[in-house]
This record gives sequence, structure tokens and C-alpha cells, in this order.
Amino acid sequence: MALSGSHLRVAADEWYPFVLFKDHEDGSFTTSGLMMDFMRILTSKLNFTFSVIKSMDGEWGRVFANGSVTGMIGMCHRKEVDMALGPFSVLHKRSQVIDYSEFLYIDSFGIFLPRPYRERDLSAFVKPLAWQIWLALLLLMVASMAFGAIYDQLALRWSLPNATNRHKGAEPYYFRPSWILKVLLLESIDLLPSSLTGRVLLGTWMAVSLILSSAYQSILTSLLAVPKVEVPVDSLQDLLDYGKIPWSVEHGAAIHQVLDVSSDG
Repeated sequence: MALSGSHLRVAADEWYPFVLFKDHEDGSFTTSGLMMDFMRILTSKLNFTFSVIKSMDGEWGRVFANGSVTGMIGMCHRKEVDMALGPFSVLHKRSQVIDYSEFLYIDSFGIFLPRPYRERDLSAFVKPLAWQIWLALLLLMVASMAFGAIYDQLALRWSLPNATNRHKGAEPYYFRPSWILKVLLLESIDLLPSSLTGRVLLGTWMAVSLILSSAYQSILTSLLAVPKVEVPVDSLQDLLDYGKIPWSVEHGAAIHQVLDVSSDG
């Protein structure tokens, strides 16, 4: 399969570490890299010489519907060069205008993202409980305070006979709305309700406060001890849906071609 001293024109572009260019002051350049070493081995085995021609537009190559082809693939298609060196992914449109050699290098695609980190969040103190729980707690507090205030006024007006906290000349304490806040904030209450209804209502809120405070403190401690850092993007669809990271693809590469002709949105 010797080429009998033929000279081949080879298109190439910067492709670290496979093809490297070093420009000189006189406008010339020299090449190096793994693919250049591979080509020099082939020249000694197949008896040919070659010269490197830089890509005209810096693209690997895209095929358009009107038949025009860009990049090094276009240079091969127009017979401007005899072959090209590069990471040419196999696409159907490309295979219609050029012939692929055997694979020398196989690579896979991936999404590169900044390393996730835990952001400062001033609202972290509300994270241990879901927003539905906070909302339900707020509504119950408002309803209980309103009920307690109405009950207290009615009890004072009717002078309920079962008041047990009466002191000499002192006004009985049936229920105070502020007691609910004190219970939730784990503050002490100096005077107890004077009626059974008030004691039942206050006792219920004490039980609720005990359960909520225990759950809140436990979850908050676990969040502080083992912070949870989620990777926001794990697929191409996640990247499109995330919306906070600007993304790009290499111009004139295979993915650029795929996105250009994609019809599924």
C-alpha cells in the first residue's frame, strides 16, 4: 500500500494534545503532537510526504441543507486537501460528503460544571420544616389567639364561676393570646388560665410546642452537621431547565451540527 512518494495535503486545527501549532515571526508554523507523530510513522511505512494546512474557518465541519460544507470537512469535500486530522465525530450528514478512516481515538461527551458549594442562605432557619407546616402553624396561631381573646372577653362578662386563679381583688385570667407565643418561644407563664377551657387550650399548645421544637431542633442540627449539597445539573435536560448557568458548545463541532438540524425542540 505504498504511496510511491506522493505528497498529501493535510488539514488540521489546534487539538490539544493531538495537534499543536507554533507560529513563527516570518508567518510560518511548525506542528507537534500525537497525531503529528502518528503521521510521521506512516510516512516512513508508506513512503509519502505531507504538509499541514490550517483550517480556513476554524471549524471541524458542518453540512448545510444547501450542500455547502464548512471547516476541514468542507476542505476535503472541495478537494482543497487530501485528508484532515481532527476529532471528527461520525454523523450521517458528514458521511455523505467524506470517507472516515478507522478510529484512532474514541471519546465521550460530558457536561462540565463548577463544583457545587453550599451557598449562604439567610432563610436557612426556616428550612427544617416545610412551608405547608409553617403556614398551618401561623393559621392555627391566629385562630387560637382570636378564639382566646373572644373567650376571655365573654368569660369576664359572664364572670364564670369556675375561676380558680382569683386573688383578693385581682381580675381572673381566663386566657391571654400572648400565652401562645410564650409557649412556642419556650418562655415561662406566670399565671395559669382560670378556667378549664383555657387550660385545655393552653395545654394543647404546650404539646404542639414540644413536638415542633423537638422536630425543628433535630432537623436543624442534622442540616448543620451534614450539609446537603445537590448537583443542579445531571443531564442535558437539567441544564436546559436550570436556567442559571450560561452554556455553550464548540463552534462547528458535531454537537453544533446536531443542534442545528434538531427538530424536536
